[in-house]
Amino acid sequence: MVRVVCLLIGYVFGLFQTAYIYGRLHGIDIRNFGSGNAGTTNTLRVFGTKAGLLVLLGDIMKCILAVVITAVIFDSSHPDMVYLLKMYTAAGAIIEGTPHKTRDTETYRGESGEEPQRYGHRGKITEQSISGLCHK
Repeated sequence: MVRVVCLLIGYVFGLFQTAYIYGRLHGIDIRNFGSGNAGTTNTLRVFGTKAGLLVLLGDIMKCILAVVITAVIFDSSHPDMVYLLKMYTAAGAIIEGTPHKTRDTETYRGESGEEPQRYGHRGKITEQSISGLCHK
């Protein structure tokens, strides 16, 4: 049950679309410009390098914050599993952030408007790819 809670913590933090929030703060819906995706690459195209880097930093920080919160919550109750639980949290954030059908039934169009990848994301999510976020 603890692992499910960690996945949910990561998933909830992954729901915050930093590109969409950045666009709204600047008076536009980022999904109506560029490739139509609310992501770092589209923000970079529409707003420029500084905005793209800010959105990327926001995406990184929301994952790190989720992992830190997991460590704070479970460090005393599950000290032997904290590393694994942080990985579950990071995986939850990454899973939510992978391209998929959006909530308003639009199909993900990929980086340059190409067809979606067969499994919904370009790379493999492995233990090694997220373990860097989980070290103390």
